[in-house]
Amino acid sequence: MAVATRVIDLHLLTWSGVIKCRFNPDERQAEVVSTNLEGENMRSVLVDPFNPRHIYAASVTDVYSSEDGGDTWKWYPAGGVDYREIWTMSVHPTRPNEVYLGTLPAMVYVSENGGRSFRELGTFRNLPDYVHWTFPPAPHSPDVRCVALDGRVPNEVLVGVEEGGVVKSGDRGQSWVDISGPANEGAFPRVNDPAGIEPYQPVGNLPDRVFRDVHWVVRCPESLERIYAATGFGTFRTDDGGQHWTRLEYGFERGYAVLMTVHPARPSRIWVGVAYNGPTAWAGPKAARTGPFTASAGVATCSRRPAVHTPACCERRIAAKPGRA
Repeated sequence: MAVATRVIDLHLLTWSGVIKCRFNPDERQAEVVSTNLEGENMRSVLVDPFNPRHIYAASVTDVYSSEDGGDTWKWYPAGGVDYREIWTMSVHPTRPNEVYLGTLPAMVYVSENGGRSFRELGTFRNLPDYVHWTFPPAPHSPDVRCVALDGRVPNEVLVGVEEGGVVKSGDRGQSWVDISGPANEGAFPRVNDPAGIEPYQPVGNLPDRVFRDVHWVVRCPESLERIYAATGFGTFRTDDGGQHWTRLEYGFERGYAVLMTVHPARPSRIWVGVAYNGPTAWAGPKAARTGPFTASAGVATCSRRPAVHTPACCERRIAAKPGRA
């Protein structure tokens, strides 16, 4: 996360806190200003759109707030968050103090007091396919990987679920619809056994559907109907609000996509952070997936070519076309 001032402040997320760096265009390298929240496995750092000195942060288990640009932090109790494996945070662009959390198991929470307390948007669990959402290792518990908000439609909430797809609420979370594409019997496992006795059932690219392993969702600044999704099987786009999806394959050598952003003034230009393979193939230590067990653990790599598994930023230019892609 970068804050544009006379210089650039960078807040780097780590498995053990936040590192604040400062980059001056006249210098050759960034200066480490401070380290904070030591011991916390960090998930998100976000600037308050109404006050650039106010910054929100979320670790796997807790919520924090800084009033001085990230120099010092205050812990918030985040009451109401029953499931304390936080995976993502989002701040509303037009309503002050409105903050969203996505967790594992897959739940969505909202705060209207700047992150001090939350309430669950419980109707999220009423989605018909909720019981079929999955994840490769047992207990196959899905998580909310992304909550996307847009000031043009302030009551709308887009959610990317790993592994579930893309869902939407048009009334601030009172009701939800699945916008992953047309229904398909092969989209989810026939049996989702939390004990792991029944094997996990993978799925490929299904016609007109987004791949169910969704990591990030962004809306096009030019069209509300155009939505991009970064997934574990590449990057997808819909031009009709999620009725049909197309996998963007041209020019991509790497299939595992995570972070994504769209240029606000050039909507045909998007950036995607990608890797050749998923996390199990990446070299180096990895953090455990489940909440309180967040210490790093050394694991053997599946490859002798670590450079292949280093996530890279890949720019894609996509011609804007009306109708379906």
